[in-house]
Amino acid sequence: MGADQSTLEQYRHSGESDSLNSFGFLSRDRTKKRDQLEQFLKSKMCIFPSPDAQVIKTRCKRPTRSALQKIIRMTLNAQPVREENEALVNASDGRTQVLNPAKWPWSVHGLVSLKFDKIACWGTGVLIGPNIVLTAGHNLYHHNRRVFADLKSLQFLPGMNGQVVPFGAIEVQQYFVSPNFIKEEKEDYGILILKEPIGEQTGYFGLACLEPEEIKSKTINVTGYPVDKVASKPNTYEMWRMEGTACHVDQDRDLISYLIDTGVGQNGSGVWYQEGEDYYVCGVHVLGTHFVNKATLLTRSVYKQIYQWMHEGSNDRWLLSFDSIKKLEFQDFQIDTECLSLLAQYNLENLATLNLFSKKIGPEGARVLAQNTNWMNLSWLQLERNNLGLEGAKYLAQNTSYLNLSKLDLQNNNIGSEGAKALAQNTSWTNLIWLRLQNNQIGPEGAKALAQNTSWIKLKCLNLASNCLGVEGAKALSQNASWANLLSLDLQGNEIDSEEEKEMVQELCIQNSCWVNLICVNLDEN
Repeated sequence: MGADQSTLEQYRHSGESDSLNSFGFLSRDRTKKRDQLEQFLKSKMCIFPSPDAQVIKTRCKRPTRSALQKIIRMTLNAQPVREENEALVNASDGRTQVLNPAKWPWSVHGLVSLKFDKIACWGTGVLIGPNIVLTAGHNLYHHNRRVFADLKSLQFLPGMNGQVVPFGAIEVQQYFVSPNFIKEEKEDYGILILKEPIGEQTGYFGLACLEPEEIKSKTINVTGYPVDKVASKPNTYEMWRMEGTACHVDQDRDLISYLIDTGVGQNGSGVWYQEGEDYYVCGVHVLGTHFVNKATLLTRSVYKQIYQWMHEGSNDRWLLSFDSIKKLEFQDFQIDTECLSLLAQYNLENLATLNLFSKKIGPEGARVLAQNTNWMNLSWLQLERNNLGLEGAKYLAQNTSYLNLSKLDLQNNNIGSEGAKALAQNTSWTNLIWLRLQNNQIGPEGAKALAQNTSWIKLKCLNLASNCLGVEGAKALSQNASWANLLSLDLQGNEIDSEEEKEMVQELCIQNSCWVNLICVNLDEN
């Protein structure tokens, strides 16, 4: 018998949602500009690909080393630890106890504690995102009794071991159950959205939609908290696991079948496999019999539903993985100083390339960049055509945090001779290899200042084309005694008029005893 419409509409359960967007601003105060930037960044950072992607495989993330060390120390102090390969199986049961559940990759699995009509029970779940737990739908909705789990009773306890709760009991913000499960007990799955991104500490598995033959070729695992193993141990919970292979994939009912031993309490376990150093969930364990166990297959339609739930669930800010961003290019997106200030607040720890070509951020934008201390791994900064001027050059020259900067493009910014003098005094960019300063009107005085620089000892390519250097500026550059790795010097279009002057400059550069690696001096168009 199907549920009525009012029941179907209840599949989305939510508690109190906060009013913060992914950047921490109150929703009612967000400007159109911030909304646009937010959407742009989401497209770069979301750990879940679009359901329309050709391959559905979400990101797997290992826990931070410092978090795991802390938790493991606490666990070791709490109770004796046995060796992981100690035999804890009998002839009729192939399961093995996980003795250190706080360790990766076991740390992503957890106990789902809940109540139906004040009756306490438990199941298992697996973290698939910073605050997203995949579990069985019947852990959240009792189909026979037509009752949902009490939201306030729901907790997720990752890595629980005996009576030790290494990561704490995490409360649930809201949960979702498959509408097809509510309606006709098909597609048994659901998700919890936690109030805390505990997955940043425990790590989390990725999701993968696989073809039947792919699944059958994998060694799959089921890990969870069975009741039968702790029946004689009140208030004790143990993690048990077993691996095997899928014996059948029923595409009509979207079920995976396997001969992996399980028990009551393990329902909701992720059916997972290892691929290199990563781990992926391809199903949800939901049914056990005397002969064969079954799991809901992670199909594209299931993934699409999960994807929609996650974005409905006031969850956007924790679906963003800032550490996944290595390159930012804005192209058709118009970023200004306000947007840049907003962006600079975030610790994009792996950002290596920032392309701001022709965004006209001006001196204030340069100031924002110069004062940024979050992007420690930035190696390529593209600032061509940004109206930086002298003031912007001075701001950039004061930067002390871009210690890994290796490529800097400042062409067409009208920084003048004083701007060149300011840049030449920077002592932090010791890894600078490639510098483009063409068309900045730096003149002979600017060239003289650059020639005195002693910090850019790794510099290989320097482009000073179209800067009105003249013979005086070129001669000054040829006296530099610090750029021992210089390979290429571009001086085209610098008012070095006669052939005699060109030959003299060429000879001076060749004779520079420091520039032993120099292979090219470009004096065209002079």
